[in-house]
Amino acid sequence: MSKKYRLCACPLDCFDLCSMRAEIIDGKVTKLEGNKDHPITQGFICEKGGKHIERMYSTLRIKQPMKKVNGEFVEISWDEALDTITSKLKHYIDKDGTLSIAQYNDGGAGGMLKEVENLFF
Repeated sequence: MSKKYRLCACPLDCFDLCSMRAEIIDGKVTKLEGNKDHPITQGFICEKGGKHIERMYSTLRIKQPMKKVNGEFVEISWDEALDTITSKLKHYIDKDGTLSIAQYNDGGAGGMLKEVENLFF
């Protein structure tokens, strides 16, 4: 049995960016706890952050892009998903011009992840 620990940050989009310590056994995260050595969060993680393992290994987790076909969602490849998005963007730009594409900038609590889309747009 291979057991190790890794420091990580909570990926939730809130202002705290809690520092976490992950226990990993044989390549699988088995426990998350707050990093007691972090000067700001001092071992704190919220209940939602503490449930990352449950969400990560949930059978309900969507791991592939999905497309609605005949009223049902089916898995598609990442290449197909990106090609579909590219095709639709090109279609509307050709049809109605670049101003027909709107980028909406909001979500979460406004933490660090809120700025990610600004790198793209």
